[in-house]
Amino acid sequence: MQITRHLANERIRMEMRTRPLSDEEAEELGDRGLKVLKERILGEIVEFLSETADVGNAKKLLTDLIHRERKACTAVGRGLAIPHVRTQNVKGPTVAFLRSTEGLDFGAPDGQPVHVFLVLLAPPWDDKLYLKIYREAAELFLRDDVLPYLLSAETENDVLNFFRHPERYFWE
Repeated sequence: MQITRHLANERIRMEMRTRPLSDEEAEELGDRGLKVLKERILGEIVEFLSETADVGNAKKLLTDLIHRERKACTAVGRGLAIPHVRTQNVKGPTVAFLRSTEGLDFGAPDGQPVHVFLVLLAPPWDDKLYLKIYREAAELFLRDDVLPYLLSAETENDVLNFFRHPERYFWE
């Protein structure tokens, strides 16, 4: 799979630091709550990638991700999201995995919290590979049995092994 060619142990975060909005924050922010939470999540993703990937300008990358998310929500439902963007702020295709056991509101079409964020970044000139990786992720994430496995994964290697050989983890 192309996903694992661009995903490494250091780009897997088994537990995100971002937490859901407290009741007080949600009340104070009102309709802006989801927007604020999404920006916090995307901020954590950029911070994480700045430490583990070849990122150019982190502030511009965050802006690119926020603008992409405003165009159309990247949460696909079933507890899964694929934040993705083609941007000048990465040197090559980059895949990262971040997990929130608790789950975070990300505006999923099914209204469910997102537990798994599979992030895909690529330079604008690398369309073919970008689309291939995105298609692989989307096909995997269509399955109902993906989230339970990814939530039960104990190590970064468990996550990598799943993406290397997903067929081993599915019951037909």
